[in-house]
Amino acid sequence: CGCQGISELVDKAGNHIRAYTDEGLFKFTSRSNPRIEVIECNQYCKCTLYECSNRVAQRPRSIPVEIFKTEKNKGRGWGVRCAEQNVKRGTVLGCYTGELIHRQTANELEGEYGTYVFDLDGRDPAEDDEESDPNLQMYSIDARKCGNWTRFLNHSCLPNLAVYTAVLDTIPEQNIPRLVFFALEDILKDTEMTVDYHAGNPLPKKGKARKWEEMRPQGTSECFCGAKRCRGWV
Repeated sequence: CGCQGISELVDKAGNHIRAYTDEGLFKFTSRSNPRIEVIECNQYCKCTLYECSNRVAQRPRSIPVEIFKTEKNKGRGWGVRCAEQNVKRGTVLGCYTGELIHRQTANELEGEYGTYVFDLDGRDPAEDDEESDPNLQMYSIDARKCGNWTRFLNHSCLPNLAVYTAVLDTIPEQNIPRLVFFALEDILKDTEMTVDYHAGNPLPKKGKARKWEEMRPQGTSECFCGAKRCRGWV
């Protein structure tokens, strides 16, 4: 397949590369990578879904997942794991689904009503960006009433999953990409899959951040992820 022969994505040396390996694994698996946006081919591609090296996020999930009840004393409710096989680093696992809403609507949701909101913020301008488009529409996905298995993913300050955005059936300027989950590392069978709800926020050098009660942003609560480096709030 010759799709995405000229890609806008580059490696550390500045060379243009494809987003996926020939096996369909996502290449950008470093924890220090910024949020990556992939522009995939769609139904108008001359290749079939499985022949195209640039149509990975839209394929049906090949890894079976299990929704399970976590230990009561950890206060994490339901969680997700793969109970049948190990998961290879870079494996694309699926997209976050739910109701598409305007960001302003999402920001007005309070308490449990905002629990399952995920912002489509890959193209959000910086607060001090004077050249940003004032007409840019910003959206979020609300999975409180409808969604798939990804709505059960718990938080960890050092997760084994991460997210990238993929444009499949729209144009980038519409700012409605898919949120795609992939494995940051090799994940052993029966290990809970987790994602960082606040990716990009700094972590302590080690242990759990002290005085988390004074440091945590408004509307957050104490974190029980148990990671070796924990912000103390989620």
